[in-house]
Amino acid sequence: MEQLRKDVKKTRQLEEQHQQLNDRYQTLLELLGEKAEQVEELKADLQDVKEMYKSQIIDLVQKIDHLNSIKK
Repeated sequence: MEQLRKDVKKTRQLEEQHQQLNDRYQTLLELLGEKAEQVEELKADLQDVKEMYKSQIIDLVQKIDHLNSIKK
């Protein structure tokens, strides 16, 4: 009978540990999902900045070409 009580107590402890680990796992999954979302947003932002930079360079080159053609 004593062994049965010990087994029941141990089982409850293991179930509690399992639940705690499961809670931590779920929290970490959420954090990972949030970080992955942030990475995707930053990649999109970086692409936007690259496109703006390219557009500005093209605009500046066109202005330089225009000014050079006026000087001639």
